Amino acid sequence: MKKDKSKSIPSVYLRRRAEKSLSKKKAYDEMERKVKERTAELSALNDQLKEEEVRKKAEEALRMSEEKYRMAIDFTYDWEYWLGPDGQYIYISPSCERITGYHPDEFLADPDLLSKITYPDDRIMVTEHLCEAGQGSSSNVCQMDFRIITRNGDVRWISHHCQPVYREDGSWVGRRGSNRDITKRKKAQEEVQNLNRELEQYILKLTEMNRELDAFTHTISHNLKAPLFIIGGFTNMLQKNYWDKLDTDGKVMLNAIQMNTQKMNRLIKDFLAFSRSGRQQIKPTKIDMGNLVKTVLDELKSLLEWRMIKFDIKALPRGYGDRALIKQVFINLLSGAIKFTSTKEKAVIEVGSKVEDNENIYYVKDNGVGFNPQDKDKLFFPFQRLSGIKEFEGTGVGLSIVQRIVNRHGGRVWAEGKVNEGATFYFSLPKKA
Repeated sequence: MKKDKSKSIPSVYLRRRAEKSLSKKKAYDEMERKVKERTAELSALNDQLKEEEVRKKAEEALRMSEEKYRMAIDFTYDWEYWLGPDGQYIYISPSCERITGYHPDEFLADPDLLSKITYPDDRIMVTEHLCEAGQGSSSNVCQMDFRIITRNGDVRWISHHCQPVYREDGSWVGRRGSNRDITKRKKAQEEVQNLNRELEQYILKLTEMNRELDAFTHTISHNLKAPLFIIGGFTNMLQKNYWDKLDTDGKVMLNAIQMNTQKMNRLIKDFLAFSRSGRQQIKPTKIDMGNLVKTVLDELKSLLEWRMIKFDIKALPRGYGDRALIKQVFINLLSGAIKFTSTKEKAVIEVGSKVEDNENIYYVKDNGVGFNPQDKDKLFFPFQRLSGIKEFEGTGVGLSIVQRIVNRHGGRVWAEGKVNEGATFYFSLPKKA
C-alpha cells in the first residue's frame, strides 16, 4: 500500500507554495492590464498621428490650392478683388496698377479711392453700388460699365462684374469682383456709331440725289420727247409733201434730221432703261434659265431675218433671281451677239454655263467682231462705245444695264475677246438668295 505524499508535506510549505502561485497570477494579470493600457495608448497615438497627417495633407492641399488661385489671380489680365462682409477690401490683384496706375496697397489703405478716381458723370452710380455691396442683404449679381481717370489723367472704360460669395451653410461672407479694361472696345463702338451717323447722312444725301435723278429722268421723258416727236412729225410731213421740191442737199439734210431724231429717241429710251435698272425692286425666285433663253430668242426673231445664225444652247442650271431682270440680261447679251456677228457669213452664238462652289456662271459666246482685250474694262461704262464698233448702231448702254442688274443680284460680270475672233460675256448668280 502506497503512502500519501500530501500528508507527508508540511502544511506550512503548502501554504507558502499557494501564496507564491497567487502572487505570480496577480503579477501576470497586472502585466496584462498594463500591456492592454499601453496598446490602447499606442493605438490612440497612432490614430492621432494619422489624423495629424491627414490634416497636414489637407492643409498642404489647401495651401497649394490657394497659392495656385492667388497666382492665377495675380497674373490675370483683369483687375480682380474681394470684399469682406463689411464692404472693405480683402484682396486686390496686381493688375489694378496696370489699369489705374494705383498700387493695390493704395486701394487697401483708402477704401474710397475707387470712388475718387471714377469719372464725375459715373460717380453716383459707382458709389451707390459700393454702398450696396457692403450690405449683408445684397445678394444680387451686378454688371455695369463706367469710366475712371487713371493716375496719369487718361480716361478708361471699365466693365465691372461682381457676385456674392456664400459658405456651405449658406451664410454670406462677401463679394468677388472683376474689372476689365474695355477702352479699345468702347472706342471701336464709338467709331462705328460715328460711321453709322455719317452713313445715315450719306443715305439722306443719296436719297435726295435719287429724287433729283428721278426728277431729271421725268424731265427727259416728258420735256425732251415732246420736241423730238414734233421734229419727227414735221420731217415726215416734209418728206411726204415736199420731197419732190427738195434738191439733193435738202434731201440729205432731211434724212440727217430723221436719222439723228431716231438716234436721240433711242438714247433717251436707253437712258431711262439704265436709270430704272438701278431702282427696280428685285423679286427673287427660281428661274429655269434654259426656258428663259428660248423665250428671249423668240422675242428677238425680228433681228434674225435674212440671217444665218447657228444657236448652240447648252444645258443651263437653274438660277435664282428676278426673272424679269435676268431676262433683260439675256436680251442685251443675245441682241449684242446678233448685232456684232452681222458681218459674218456664218454666225455662231453659244449659250452655256459653269458651276462653281457658291455660284453658277452663265455665258454668251459669239464669233463676231470681238474687241481689243485692252479695252475690256471700258465695255461696261454707260454710253461708252469702242472705236472699232462705232459703225454698229447702238448707244453703248446695254452692257452697263447687264452689269448693274447682275451686281444687284450679288453676282459679277466680265468679258473675254479678241479683234475679229469673237467675244464671250460671262455673268454669275449666287446659288442661293
